[in-house]
Amino acid sequence: MPAIQLRIVAAGIAPDIDRTTVIRVYDDGCTQVHRPAYRRDAGEYRLDLDKSALDTLRSRVDRPALRSFDAKRLRSELAAADKKTVETGSALHSEPDADYYELRWVSAGKAASAGWAGLPAAAARHENATLKQMAEAVQAIESLAARSGAVRIEGGTP
Repeated sequence: MPAIQLRIVAAGIAPDIDRTTVIRVYDDGCTQVHRPAYRRDAGEYRLDLDKSALDTLRSRVDRPALRSFDAKRLRSELAAADKKTVETGSALHSEPDADYYELRWVSAGKAASAGWAGLPAAAARHENATLKQMAEAVQAIESLAARSGAVRIEGGTP
């Protein structure tokens, strides 16, 4: 079981093809990256994190606000903020085809998770510490998939 896992489901891609990026980080620093079929660099990759990089990543992911993540409560808070925005005559934004971000990790031996559609835009638009922390954690994990040192795993999907 990975210590940290991020799944990003691309909303603008047909659901009948592979459209999910998956990044798994294990306790020993081994990191596996699945790049979906629609990408030019599709396939399975591996890279290794040293202890310092792994500890830094864990500190970005395992935060109290994320451990107690409650999507229903958060949606309620944001809906109230959006309603207030509309009442004051400000513009309201929506992102109907937003990618879905699902973050899972182990905290003190317990599984924790947080998920949100359109995370980067929502975190930028709202002054909400929980969303911003989730976006920062996702960005840190996502940056692993972009590292040039990742090695393609033999037999991975082309």
